[in-house]
Amino acid sequence: MIIQTTLEAPFAGELIAPDHPDYDGARQLYNGVHDKRPALIARCTSAGDVQRALALAREHELIVAVRGGGHSIPGYSSCDGGLVIDVGPMKTIEIDVERRSGRFGAGLTWGELDAATQEHGLAVTGGRVTHTGVAGLTLGSGSGWLERKCGITCDSLVSVEVVTAHGRVVRASAEENPELFWGLKGGGGNFGVVTEFEFGLHAIGPIVYAGMTLHPRDAAPALLRFYRDFMADAPDEVCGGVSLLTAPPEDVIPEAARGRPAVGLIVLYTGDAREGERIMRPLVDWGEPWLRLVQPMPYVLVQQMVDGAPRATTSSTCPTRRSTPWSPRSRRPPRPSPACTCARSAAPSPAPIARRWRSRSRTPAGSTCARRCGWTRARRGTRRRGRAN
Repeated sequence: MIIQTTLEAPFAGELIAPDHPDYDGARQLYNGVHDKRPALIARCTSAGDVQRALALAREHELIVAVRGGGHSIPGYSSCDGGLVIDVGPMKTIEIDVERRSGRFGAGLTWGELDAATQEHGLAVTGGRVTHTGVAGLTLGSGSGWLERKCGITCDSLVSVEVVTAHGRVVRASAEENPELFWGLKGGGGNFGVVTEFEFGLHAIGPIVYAGMTLHPRDAAPALLRFYRDFMADAPDEVCGGVSLLTAPPEDVIPEAARGRPAVGLIVLYTGDAREGERIMRPLVDWGEPWLRLVQPMPYVLVQQMVDGAPRATTSSTCPTRRSTPWSPRSRRPPRPSPACTCARSAAPSPAPIARRWRSRSRTPAGSTCARRCGWTRARRGTRRRGRAN
């Protein structure tokens, strides 16, 4: 195979070409709309593997896509005819409980990270489903159930290990390569392939007061107004979101409600569960829901609550003081939609104001994209750019 004869050192990961029996499974993306066929998939186990894969891409002028969890909605986790650098095998975990920090391999999913940190009652804002990749979510700034208390994901990011398009392995933090660090927290792309993340962790769980209520869709306007007003003055420990969806055919859903348009409310209190029950009572007791399932539960179960949602994506209504909530008169086909969290939060700090940092890492092969690990290639004024997850 070409990569074996081109690279100076042996590639320790797995190489998957179109004739490999696992090729179709390895190239499959979360969004099944995209059916891309890369020339080679390099499943990397270390920063050294990434260096060697990028060397191959430079030598043969290959388009490069970087895959973490494979969740990129536009399909940027893969490419046609190029090289996919799959960091999925990088699942190292090192947790310093005393310092409340941890270093995590770029191939981890949020379910894997949560399982490790919750053994110590620690967490960081992650995705709303467990199979989202840590890398793509973090590099796109990151949103999750904990953001009112802990900020968005990149607010907890302490440092990263990055392989630049030239093949250098560098560390970026507020003190070391600070402009690169700023860029990797959502400031743009084309910075490199992140192979390790260091997070500051927060004391959350392992038991929290959380759950969901499910109401008929006609209750949406009144519920959204009530939720908006409640969250405006709620303490930062109160987290949650509202979603317009179709009631799933699950055993916990009353049979008469299954398949009908609904509005779901997910609630989470990050502090003491008994205090959470008292504070959240107005939300939990509101209206006449089809389902009211809120109680003390493990935080890891909260993260799994919407794992089974269909992969279709639609827009959500995020209520604010001046917004007009969704009206049942504007009927649309009932489709699931992702939860939308309240925008107010006291915890997150704004990104530092800095000049735009321009990457000098472009190569004939195009450079890798750090924000959601995308790919780019410039060609006579036409630029294709993406973000992978």
